[in-house]
Amino acid sequence: CSKDYITSLNDCFDLFSKVLQGQHYIRKYTVDKLITDYESKFGLEYLSFLTNVCESFFFEKMGADINSKANYLLSWIKDLDQVIIQFNKNCVQSEKNYATKFLSSLGQRNPTDEQLEAIVTFENNNLLVASAGSGKSATLVNKVCYAIDRKYAACDEVLILAYGKDAAVELIDKFREVRRANKSFNEPAAISTFHSLGAK
Repeated sequence: CSKDYITSLNDCFDLFSKVLQGQHYIRKYTVDKLITDYESKFGLEYLSFLTNVCESFFFEKMGADINSKANYLLSWIKDLDQVIIQFNKNCVQSEKNYATKFLSSLGQRNPTDEQLEAIVTFENNNLLVASAGSGKSATLVNKVCYAIDRKYAACDEVLILAYGKDAAVELIDKFREVRRANKSFNEPAAISTFHSLGAK
């Protein structure tokens, strides 16, 4: 019945809009969970159902709000990968501006555009490749500060591992500099070498 269709549509729209109308970078994990939730709640046939009802103008009779939601959903579901790629591009661009101001408030030097992209991108795994002296440690420190500020993680959820003792000490010193510049900033829970952590 039309009432059940409308309820299903609203539920599905809420599920997708929480992710696709948010402000945070959308990670692969989030996308996988969204698809799993969608499939378990609505079944794989829901896309064909949605396509059919939109094409038959079923929702036009239900009012502009419902029709708009149906068409939004259809565009999201049909091309979800591209929707998320575009969303993340826009997100990275706007977050670069935010991160620049935020890091400046911590007394940090302005990162380069590439460093900013590394700071605000939050995929499941992030690989940063750079030569010696190019600012990898500073970028890592800035990324952690940004992640904590944006509530991607709490201080006590962050573990930073370095291969060598010198690198670990350098990172500890850099976080202390941030702490001196901004007393409200709390350092990550643990900064250590792989070997030191393994020995504990």
